[in-house]
Amino acid sequence: MGKTREEKLAELVDEIKALVPELQKLCDAARESLVTSAPSEPAMRVQYFRHQILAYSILRLRHFIEHNLINNSYIETMATLAVCRYTFELVVWLKLMEKDRRLALLFIRESIKGRIDNLRENISLLGNEKSFYISQADTESKLHQQAVEEIKATDASPQEMGKAIALRVEQISDYLDKALDSKLLRYYGEIAENGYGYVANFIETKALPELHNQKDGAERQLRDFDEEWGGTLKQLNVDLQNEFNDLHGKPKKVEKMNWKEKAQIVSMHTDYDFIYSYTSRLLHATPSSLLTLQQNLRQDEFLMFWRYIQIQFRWIADVTSRASSVLDESDSVN
Repeated sequence: MGKTREEKLAELVDEIKALVPELQKLCDAARESLVTSAPSEPAMRVQYFRHQILAYSILRLRHFIEHNLINNSYIETMATLAVCRYTFELVVWLKLMEKDRRLALLFIRESIKGRIDNLRENISLLGNEKSFYISQADTESKLHQQAVEEIKATDASPQEMGKAIALRVEQISDYLDKALDSKLLRYYGEIAENGYGYVANFIETKALPELHNQKDGAERQLRDFDEEWGGTLKQLNVDLQNEFNDLHGKPKKVEKMNWKEKAQIVSMHTDYDFIYSYTSRLLHATPSSLLTLQQNLRQDEFLMFWRYIQIQFRWIADVTSRASSVLDESDSVN
């Protein structure tokens, strides 16, 4: 009698978990490479950047295994789809670098630019949050003053006035706090303890200046990177535009390519079509995904996706091992 799908999936999960010792060894070697100064010779520096990217890739794989398979007794549908999609995109990048190592430069540049974009977005969002707290503090002050004036205008005794004011202040706080429920706020937890005005001032004097400093540093890093590698990246763009033109009859800047176009260059477009179709159908809150009776992947689907993940994990580990030469044949996990 053949093995059930549940048994096959359990075996597959065990095989993926068995990668951890090898990944740990690669991670240990990666830590050494990440603290090593980049070589001065351009070709060697490109190679160094590629090793950096491979090192972080291995760290990410280990994270996926630990958090989805080792520290979690239940394999979740959404986690499976997210890991599969992320792994596919990572492999596309790494295969692009296998095809042309100069793409490691583009990866590093996009990493720096992505950090700048993220910091700019955080500065904008935090600025809006600060403005919201200032508005809340102003409204709170006005409502408190109005409540005190109204209560003092009554014939209540001082003791009754004190109780009434305390009650109104509590009601005002509850009323204002309801405005927080519909918003994504980084410092939501600080409001109850410190109040709107204090938190707004903290954002203005501490949090925002720190973000601005980080953004300025990242922008300097990008300028230095472009000054050093701009010519190489320009030539890379020309070469890849020509290749894309051969594939599709039209040139396109590599940084403007979407995931499907990148996947086509490394012959992974069929993977793209399947994975993105599947993940989009279940990850997005579309009417069909919300109302379908099938809320979770079936056993055969779990088996299919984790088999794909295992194959790609194995490929990434092998590429990293060859690049860093830290494993011998006896260390390899088959």
